[in-house]
Amino acid sequence: MKSVLIVDDEAFVRAGLKESIDWPKFGYDHIYEADNGLKGLQEYKRLRTDLIMTDIRMPIMDGIDFCTEILKLNRNAKIIVISSFMDFEYVRQAFKLGVMDYLLKHQMTEQQLAPILLRLEEEEEQERDGSFSKLGKQAYLRHWLAGTLHVGANSHDPHGSHASPNTGFRPYSFSAEDHLQMIAIQIDDYKWIKKNSSLWANPAEREARAATVAEEVLASYQSDITEWHEGSLFAIISFGSRLSRSEAYANAAQITQKLQRELQRELGIAVSGLYYPLPVTAAELPECYCRINAELGRFHRRGYIGPYETERRQKSDGNSQRVDLGEWKNKLLQGQLAWLMNELDILWLHKGPGMNESEIRMCFREIINTFYNEFQVGSLLASSEGLMDLSVEHFTTFEGLYEWSVLCVEHLRRLSAGAVKKASSKIRSFQLYIEAHLHEDLSLDAMAEKMHFNKIYLSELFKQAVGMTYTQYVTEARMAHARRLLTQSALSIQEISEQVGFNDAAYFIKTFRKYTGQSPLKFRKQSAEA
Repeated sequence: MKSVLIVDDEAFVRAGLKESIDWPKFGYDHIYEADNGLKGLQEYKRLRTDLIMTDIRMPIMDGIDFCTEILKLNRNAKIIVISSFMDFEYVRQAFKLGVMDYLLKHQMTEQQLAPILLRLEEEEEQERDGSFSKLGKQAYLRHWLAGTLHVGANSHDPHGSHASPNTGFRPYSFSAEDHLQMIAIQIDDYKWIKKNSSLWANPAEREARAATVAEEVLASYQSDITEWHEGSLFAIISFGSRLSRSEAYANAAQITQKLQRELQRELGIAVSGLYYPLPVTAAELPECYCRINAELGRFHRRGYIGPYETERRQKSDGNSQRVDLGEWKNKLLQGQLAWLMNELDILWLHKGPGMNESEIRMCFREIINTFYNEFQVGSLLASSEGLMDLSVEHFTTFEGLYEWSVLCVEHLRRLSAGAVKKASSKIRSFQLYIEAHLHEDLSLDAMAEKMHFNKIYLSELFKQAVGMTYTQYVTEARMAHARRLLTQSALSIQEISEQVGFNDAAYFIKTFRKYTGQSPLKFRKQSAEA
């Protein structure tokens, strides 16, 4: 079993790291701590722990000096730097020393730490002479591409900005003159798979296997890769300076397809790939990364492979797609599941590829959430049915989103079928109430509020159960009672109109004539003569 030393001047941070990480799961059974770098150094000399996690800014001895002293004692020491913010200069110095990774405290979870801990087990030794371990270099490259790390002062200088003035180290292995191609591989619907697939019970282990496959595919090329992060990996490939643009483009497509094929064959996972359509220089890599990384979070076909620009244009051409949510709600409330399934087919499988990201998100959230809220407000569903455990952010493919939306509709249909059967028994109680309170305000709003029922659902339920709208039912009940009073009492027309809920006698007379074809007085007279 192994040990870890946590060095941080904030007690709550040390306690949080000890309690929030399941250390024994990763083979660490002894957790030690120190509140500054000097004490941490003394503890390391005494304990020689297998892993060190240290803050950057601390009193007495800061994290950089601490790491320096530790690495003097043991060049193979495994160190992860943690900080409350991204301090570029400190990060540069830490990676230069040879630390394994740099993590922000407020973002750090066991899920983030797990891939590092697993890969640390595979690291036999760290490189010497001030360079990086493989894991450290991959993490460094991702930070640099993402813009969370700067190595030099001028970010536009292809030489000075990418290399340390002291060591000449760059976050990549190729020259500034090379034609470079960027490729991104993403595990389709990564969040959904990680949450639901038994194959991904240990995500860090699966990602480590995926990284090994990617490295094997790229072994014959001059290339650098980032570590897997949130289901995606970036590769930078150098084709030299003699390759034409068309040749570089064709090679990027072939390599992306090979990566996809091998990952699917070895791990049984669906992956998509994007590659930048033109060769770029080292100085242009961060911009390419930002563009492709943003595109990866948008929806595409499962297993999609293509250039970045084509995918982006596809997204921007479909700004006119709209969904009539009112019609969808009515069809669901009426139980017309076949219609809904057909519309889902049209929406996700045909309209979807032409819709932009905001429209897709609107469709999913509005349709599914509105359905759910309608039923819940109508007292048909319990407050938690597990329907919203997932959201649109869990999906990156049209197929995945389509499959989940179908499950949502089927789930709602099953819930509503039982709920409607139960709720229909309320209709009779509503009818009895109406017949006993015809003189009161029986508007749909008033009844829904009195009975704590959703008015839209109440209207639909009446129409299904009785064959007419709620308003029609109330009016006919009032007219039937008015006919009884006209024939069985000596009440005046004004009194009868009030008895059946009409404060305006003239409006009562108009309504009565509409339903019977004659005035109340004529109806009474004919009834008396019959």
